[in-house]
Amino acid sequence: MRMRMAEESGLGWTLPLLALAALCASCALNTHGEMAEPEGTGGSSAGSGGMSAGTGGAGGTSQGGSSQGGSSQGGSSQGGSSQGGSSQAGTGGASDAGDDAVSEDVVVGTEDCLNGVDDNADQKVDCDDPQCTKDYLCVPASPAGFGSPGTVKERAIGDPALKCTLDVSATYNGEPSAPKAACACACGAPAGGTCSTTYKAGLWANETCDSTSAWLPNAAIDCEFMGQTVIPASVKANGQPAVATKGTCGSSVTYQPTTPVWGKAADVCASSKVGTCATGVCVPKPTGKPCVVATGDLACSGSYTKKLVYYEAFADTRGCDTTGCVCDPAAGEACQAKIQLFSDSNCQTLLKEIPLVDTCTKTTVAEYAWSEHVVVGTPSGGACAAKGSGTLTGEVSGASPHTACCVP
Repeated sequence: MRMRMAEESGLGWTLPLLALAALCASCALNTHGEMAEPEGTGGSSAGSGGMSAGTGGAGGTSQGGSSQGGSSQGGSSQGGSSQGGSSQAGTGGASDAGDDAVSEDVVVGTEDCLNGVDDNADQKVDCDDPQCTKDYLCVPASPAGFGSPGTVKERAIGDPALKCTLDVSATYNGEPSAPKAACACACGAPAGGTCSTTYKAGLWANETCDSTSAWLPNAAIDCEFMGQTVIPASVKANGQPAVATKGTCGSSVTYQPTTPVWGKAADVCASSKVGTCATGVCVPKPTGKPCVVATGDLACSGSYTKKLVYYEAFADTRGCDTTGCVCDPAAGEACQAKIQLFSDSNCQTLLKEIPLVDTCTKTTVAEYAWSEHVVVGTPSGGACAAKGSGTLTGEVSGASPHTACCVP
């Protein structure tokens, strides 16, 4: 009985000791993990400190929550206190890393070089900003009445035009000229000549012009009274009247133009927007010296003193006058006479008009002719020879001018 009680008594002690040993074993294992329950609150604080340091950076990594953090120092009354796992170490690491990141990520904005504004906040505006120095230039401001400074590039006619990507572009021309035109001289029809009145013709009573002449008309008399003594049956003339005075011709000139040509072309390229700079305005960098352009033929001033004038079209005032064009007297004219027979005494009532030729012509008149009139008329036909040529007047120039003023 005693032995059993002793055994029971011994077993009773043995179980609490085994439980205590198990508990201590558990504490030993927890040196690599969380703090043991008996030190509950202190161990949790140290563990939190280790995690905070780990989040901040290297200062809060394995050393903050390692065996040192949970050792007799980290897990002691000091290590497990609010100062043990040191939230300060984690905070310090995070702060340093953040400052470095900000300084590396600063981005400078883009500068608009033509708006007069510091777009990227670098305290430099337009042409003064380093971003603008490659493609933009500070040039003198335009005189009043002229456009923005830009490029004016001359070239030969037919050469490729300047490629312009800006909003102001144009092409004008210069040095207008034309090959010499001609003024051809010509003469009109002859006029003003006269035929001779020294002319003989005859009227016959028979139809064969071979009897005694019934009447010898006088060509110098406008109307000749014959009375009722002649019934003319035939008529014949002694040839034709001579040309007494040659006719003259008026001169005329025919203008024979040539096509005007340009000697050169000029391409304009500029921006309507300009920026600011210390000594003038900021513009896209010109090709060559900067120039300004205005409509009209204007004077240049300021820094832009080299003047060039270009045009949109030709002004062609060329023509001819007749000075130098002369016509000789007419040649080849002829006179054709005719006789008029009247039934009254003063050549009012015409019976018959018969051309006078040097052969016998029947009159076919069956009654008396009281009066007659020989008409010698005026010369016809012929022509005048032209001499010389007309005089060229006027010139070819430019119209709709545009003035370019450039920095010399």
